[in-house]
Amino acid sequence: MRTMVIVLIVLFCASATQAAENLNTREEWKLLPTLQDKIKMLSQYSEQECVLFWEDKIQQVLTDFEWSAEEQLFLNNMVDTIKIHPEWWSKKEMNPQIINERKAFYFDLLEYAMYGLNWSKELIWNIFYTGEDLVHK
Repeated sequence: MRTMVIVLIVLFCASATQAAENLNTREEWKLLPTLQDKIKMLSQYSEQECVLFWEDKIQQVLTDFEWSAEEQLFLNNMVDTIKIHPEWWSKKEMNPQIINERKAFYFDLLEYAMYGLNWSKELIWNIFYTGEDLVHK
């Protein structure tokens, strides 16, 4: 179920056809009252807005909690990867190579977080699969 939700979030960011309407930040997004409103807004984000959204989320995670050096490196690498791949949120049809790169990235991310860092599924979900603030580690 949770994997399906992240796929939906990524697909909504990737497949929307309208530009965001005066709501470009994650802080504003968090103020929306319903999940449907949040999904709709994400679906309207441009590639760059999606990148900024997830960059902001991971920066919140890094700032609000203490992490080991290995965990900090992992989270910072996540931000760097998101920044260099805005095409992952393109509204244009993606070629199979980009789709496969994105799938491989998420697979590797999940595998390393679970087995390399020994993070729980709940922690992984709360960091990478929801735009809401991480409230506990």
